[in-house]
Amino acid sequence: MSTIDIHHLMRGLSKARPVFHSEVDFQFALSRRIDVEIPDCKVRLEKTFRFEEGKSRVDIWLPGEGVAIELKYFTRQMAVCHADEWYDLKEHAATDLARHGFLTDVQRLERLVQGEEHPVSVGFAVLLTNAPTLWEPSRRITNDAAFHLYEDRDGVTGKLQWTKQGRPIEDGGLHLKGAYAMAWKPFSHFESVGAEFRYLAVAVR
Repeated sequence: MSTIDIHHLMRGLSKARPVFHSEVDFQFALSRRIDVEIPDCKVRLEKTFRFEEGKSRVDIWLPGEGVAIELKYFTRQMAVCHADEWYDLKEHAATDLARHGFLTDVQRLERLVQGEEHPVSVGFAVLLTNAPTLWEPSRRITNDAAFHLYEDRDGVTGKLQWTKQGRPIEDGGLHLKGAYAMAWKPFSHFESVGAEFRYLAVAVR
């Protein structure tokens, strides 16, 4: 069983790098942090696992620990200077696709962890964002309601589908075998622009 503490890693990372230029920047920084914390883990990036019916790629793979990590970095527009370096973050407006993409990562990790083809014992899906619309409940009914990730939403499981005018749409649906609670954690805060980052980390076993 893996002893990886994803929250410990994220807390350590936030002290050195409270903001990132892109998802690739986030991926590389977290992998470097893992190298510092677990020097013998032989961290790998963009690892591909093959199955009879296809293949699946994960952002970070720790072969010694049997841990696969998937990352998402969703931002709203923000310009901030940290450690004499400017960060000009893009506006990612499609929160519905961000929610769906995160839960797709969870579904993919379930396939790896619960299958017998590969030595994956634990998976972590991690979403880092400065967009409160992802951790706050929606005030209106939306077509992606099944995929919402708001704080304290519990028991996200089973068949999840898009809807149109209140009716389920089969295309693009997901099916999660496990039940997952959405528990957001603080990551960083920037007084200068009145923005904060939070992250959501879901463990798949």
